[in-house]
Amino acid sequence: MKIKIPELKELNRKTLMAGGIILLLFILSVVFIAQGRSARRALENAKDGFSEFNVLKDEYVSFKAHADELERLAALSPREGIMTAIEGIVSGMGLKGKIGTLKSAGGRESDGLLQEEAELTMKRLTMNESINVLYRLENAPMMLAVKTVEIKRSFTGNTLDLRLTAALTRRK
Repeated sequence: MKIKIPELKELNRKTLMAGGIILLLFILSVVFIAQGRSARRALENAKDGFSEFNVLKDEYVSFKAHADELERLAALSPREGIMTAIEGIVSGMGLKGKIGTLKSAGGRESDGLLQEEAELTMKRLTMNESINVLYRLENAPMMLAVKTVEIKRSFTGNTLDLRLTAALTRRK
């Protein structure tokens, strides 16, 4: 059986067209697979960047909360000074009679803030009273910090003598 030339050309044309379509589909699938892998890598990089931003966001929120707390404490600090603040805290506990001395130890100014220091001496305190005084000073609703503490056993009975230096930081 003889195949005529026009039929052969038609068969080659159909075969070439089918082969071309298959080649085009193969090339398109390779391109789509490569783009999919690239998109996955970009997504992973974006997720890593997002997690780094989450860590930074958490740090920022923590620092902001700390700064807000300091601002709140600065607003609550008394305008009269550290002497009044310490006397108020101690007398609020009913220990005003046990204050030996309360004297100012100076102050410093920097960046719109004033830091005053005072030295407090208390005589014949029980262990519980000593701890309560230190606790109340440390947790006062103002920027009051206890810098030094010296506790000695009193010569009379089972009591303690307390000597401490505290600093109050407030706005000018």
